[in-house]
Amino acid sequence: GRGDTFGNHNATILNATTAEQGAVISNSGNVFNTLGDLTLKGATLTSFGLTEFAWSLKGRVTADGDFGSRISGQRIGLGAGTVTGTTFDVASGRFGKSVEFFDDVAEVPSPEGVLNGATNLTVAFWLNNTSDGLEYILSGASSGNFNAFSIYVNSGNTFGVEQAGVNAVTWTGTPALGDGRWHHYALVRRMPNQMELFVDGVSQGTRTTSTNLATMNFPAASSAIILGQDQDSLRGGYSPFEALYGSLDEVAIWRRDLSAAEIAQVFAARANAVSGDLALYYPFEDVE
Repeated sequence: GRGDTFGNHNATILNATTAEQGAVISNSGNVFNTLGDLTLKGATLTSFGLTEFAWSLKGRVTADGDFGSRISGQRIGLGAGTVTGTTFDVASGRFGKSVEFFDDVAEVPSPEGVLNGATNLTVAFWLNNTSDGLEYILSGASSGNFNAFSIYVNSGNTFGVEQAGVNAVTWTGTPALGDGRWHHYALVRRMPNQMELFVDGVSQGTRTTSTNLATMNFPAASSAIILGQDQDSLRGGYSPFEALYGSLDEVAIWRRDLSAAEIAQVFAARANAVSGDLALYYPFEDVE
């Protein structure tokens, strides 16, 4: 859980090295450093301010599948190749591949087919993050309401939902947020005024909204669903202080309220294990 920084001197580490959860191996100098076999367990290998190679990775890089790890920097040499000014994910997903967000956005096509006219609803996803800041998982916006339906996490222990422009409900003391491991979250929206959160298949309780929930309005020509950010304008107004810094897998939305037994089934398998009324399903297996 600590950081090791190499400044203006050569560092050659040819022995097998394991960087544990939260560790950051950083080169802030301007000379060449070498690593042999490296295992990342929720750790980061990074560099900044370099004009020459920051790190030359001579051995095999392995990422523990239960932890989100990163290799990022301005000059990273991978064998005979070089990555310049690029960040890439070395973590596997909960099932196969996943998508890592680092102040990035992904837009869901045809949002009207997912949310428009929806009443009861279930949103589920696997999340792996280590931040304790405000991070938006999903943001649904229309031209008349930029916070029509949003899901966020905050402070390492709060899970919240914004609905129709107001902070509808929150769960404080939510377990597992920001611990660098994969966890499953399922939000169930039930008309007229209830939402229930499940974490790793276990209910965290039902919340009652201060005003009754309305049928969702997401017209095709003037709405958007964004993963990894909050929309302060339609498809825009993004802030790095509201961005997701973590990985998502098995993102799914059903146009009905799943039962506790069905959520347990999804948690134990994959989201498409419950296929009825499944309006959106991203397993991210085709992501390159």
